[in-house]
Amino acid sequence: MMAQQQSFNLYPDAIPASLKQLKRWAPWRAVWNEKRKKFDKIPQQPGNPDYGLSSAKPEQWATFNVALKALDQGKSAGLGLCMTGISDVVCFDLDNCLGDSWAQELISTIGSYTEISPSGKGYRIFARCTYARDWMNHDVGIEFYAGNQPRFLTVTGDRIGDADDLAVIDVAVIEGLEKRYGKQVKSADIIDLTMPALLSDLVLPSVSSLGLPEKIKKFLTTGEVDGDRSATLFTAGIALYAEGLADDEVLSILAQNQYAFAVALDHRNQDPDRALLYL
Repeated sequence: MMAQQQSFNLYPDAIPASLKQLKRWAPWRAVWNEKRKKFDKIPQQPGNPDYGLSSAKPEQWATFNVALKALDQGKSAGLGLCMTGISDVVCFDLDNCLGDSWAQELISTIGSYTEISPSGKGYRIFARCTYARDWMNHDVGIEFYAGNQPRFLTVTGDRIGDADDLAVIDVAVIEGLEKRYGKQVKSADIIDLTMPALLSDLVLPSVSSLGLPEKIKKFLTTGEVDGDRSATLFTAGIALYAEGLADDEVLSILAQNQYAFAVALDHRNQDPDRALLYL
């Protein structure tokens, strides 16, 4: 695993005041994902950046100033906004499209505050509206969030264009964009909205430090199985809970364990998203 990225741009003064006034902020840690060849952005608890934050637990969120102060501890790469359950703010997340004509057209159509994403390869457009669905199209590289599912979204303040605040847009505008860009997904491919947020392995206990049964410890460290792999995986989950770990910690340990995740992949046709749902 590579060290935390130190070069992400953050311009706090350029972030709209209407976003800053929300108590939905948290710092995030950049953790290199070798398989995806990109940084995962792990939200952190503002008061203790060594621990992960759930985008589904409002009691863990903070004000903008508290989250910004957490950056001074040197354990975070930037700031982000918990969009979960928000009712009057929407965001278009455009990926790998810097300078593309379709993205420029969409930015012009919405006419609201727009910034460059942490990767420097995409855009985030924030606006004011209430919309009943979140939707996406990964083929094009667009995700739309309106608070209908748990989501943590990084914010940079690296503004482009003249709009320095969130514009109010009509529902019909989003309906038109969803009709044009939205992509139908099968229910089996949708991750359970109650799924805990994944935590960085930097804040998780090591398997060797836990008082797990010997056969479970062998499975998680060497992949050795005495009998049915699925039953062993199930037993491993029970054993982790028996150690007093929380939902997000149990899921994160299994999801980041090559042997546990291999079992899940085998049961879900090697589809990583469905394997995570299986876990």
